[in-house]
Amino acid sequence: MTTQRLHIASGWRGRGLVIVLVLVLVPFLRPIQLAAAPPVATVTLQAQIFLASNPNQPGAPPDLRLASLIAQLRKALPYSSFQPFLPAPSGRAEVGKVWRTELPGGEVQKGRVLELTPTAIDRAAIQIQARVVQAKIVQGKTVSETLVNTTVRLQSGGPPVVIGGPAHQNGVLVIVISASAP
Repeated sequence: MTTQRLHIASGWRGRGLVIVLVLVLVPFLRPIQLAAAPPVATVTLQAQIFLASNPNQPGAPPDLRLASLIAQLRKALPYSSFQPFLPAPSGRAEVGKVWRTELPGGEVQKGRVLELTPTAIDRAAIQIQARVVQAKIVQGKTVSETLVNTTVRLQSGGPPVVIGGPAHQNGVLVIVISASAP
């Protein structure tokens, strides 16, 4: 019997030591404060979409709000007509997140999309991956095809960047991208 009592007593002695240690150490423990995640930079994006073409007949007069931009486009691109799709879509995206807006055209309804992904902000410069993706039907299934894939760098709140887009009707889409970040 004495060996059995010793075994039980030694078991309680170990547990008692743990309880004493916990009671002694608890007052010294402080709540662990987790560091807050750094704020993720958000970029404000705008994409003005134009149908650029060389029509046989003069088109509608340009929107006066866009006259300066259209004059610059005429100097830079070999088209005589730039018809804007209004209103210009705009939105916000965190760095690394995709912002999407629908573009006119495509085989599938709502099947042509502009994707803008801010990939970096360095001082006042914003780097953006721009993609035009189009859904189409192949063997009865809808598949995505990338029509434009480029990376641009522009100054926050500075002059816009112009990207040539896919064919549409009797011309091509021209995409004018501007961005700003805090």
